[in-house]
Amino acid sequence: MSSKCTARLCFPPLSSMAARKYAALLSMHLCERHVTLSCTTFQVCLMTAHHIAYPVCLFRLDEETQYKGLDPLVLLESGRRLERARWHPTNHNILATVAASDRSVCLYDAQYTQGSPYQTLSVPGATWNGVGLTDVALPAKGPYNAMATAQNGHVYLWDQRGGSAPRTKLGMGSGFSMHTLQLSDDANLLLVGTQTGDIVGYDLRGGTTAARALGSQGQHPAVVEVVVRQALMQVPELEQQTSIVRSAVQSINLDPVDPNRLAFHLQSGWSGVLDLARQAVTHVHCPPPVDAMASLAGGQYGRSATERQQPCWTPNGSSFCVGEAAGTGLHVVDFHATVHSPCHVGCNHDEIVPMVVKDPMSEWGSSTLPSAVTIPVTSAVTSVTVHPHTDEIVAGTEQGMLLLLAIPH
Repeated sequence: MSSKCTARLCFPPLSSMAARKYAALLSMHLCERHVTLSCTTFQVCLMTAHHIAYPVCLFRLDEETQYKGLDPLVLLESGRRLERARWHPTNHNILATVAASDRSVCLYDAQYTQGSPYQTLSVPGATWNGVGLTDVALPAKGPYNAMATAQNGHVYLWDQRGGSAPRTKLGMGSGFSMHTLQLSDDANLLLVGTQTGDIVGYDLRGGTTAARALGSQGQHPAVVEVVVRQALMQVPELEQQTSIVRSAVQSINLDPVDPNRLAFHLQSGWSGVLDLARQAVTHVHCPPPVDAMASLAGGQYGRSATERQQPCWTPNGSSFCVGEAAGTGLHVVDFHATVHSPCHVGCNHDEIVPMVVKDPMSEWGSSTLPSAVTIPVTSAVTSVTVHPHTDEIVAGTEQGMLLLLAIPH
């Protein structure tokens, strides 16, 4: 298989008065109808002490602009370190953002915006203790119009009648962060990945209006409850090949072709696929441990440990694209659904067992099958999305670059 970098796109200076010290691309989300890319980043303005501006940039990716430097269509100075920005699935002008620094979901209309959100949804509370929101979704159907995960262990859901305050909250509020969420296409299943390494799915069907008004958590029972470490320990021979540690779930992504398959990415750098019907792991990709690679490299290796990865599926559901946790490459992992995938694992020894990826810098593991293609890039990749029409990969890096990459064949 071959790969190449077909374009390298950089953010323009965001202010003539501020030197850009650090502008990692934290999140990207493509509006498929208009092929418009939203990118969230943050920039430290050195002219004023402790003044931080966190912009959202919107880019149009079309035939005229995708192979040259892109100027933003809209630049929103949010004043917040944005964790996620997501488009509404049917109203393609609406963009939602959340930040770890506060408890608000800000809704922007990209067509009419004057730089300020047209609506702000907030979690009330006299004291917040620095807890913020980590991910957001805007359902196209169902009783709720917005939902967001929080660092306090809750998921908050808003409906049209509730105004700016949430009508329902889910989760135990354990104090451990809900890192990421994913909503099924029919808006019936809400999946959440947690700091403690769990994947939980809530059934959003049913429930009464009165129950929603009271914020009852029992109205939406948990129908998926998976401790990822325990699920990985059920994989034949994996524990004999490498140690399996409990690791935070950084991201989850439903297969665009098969809604029963959920890809997950862990803080350890491992990725896998969970069969939601069986609640069992079917595919795994196990790069060498990040701490081991950092030690061999003599210090920090790859992206910052504080950055949460945002990977993605390819449109046909055959590959999973994720930034290398211990390096500056981009993994394109073979996660196609059949048993012939080199990452496929099973419940008996007649099926293919996982192989820990061999890295020339370490003695960890061995590999006999090409489970992933690694595309080398010049900066650590933090977020990935795929162009819906050309199947090219759009990767955002810690250095604030947008890279347009050809998918390997």
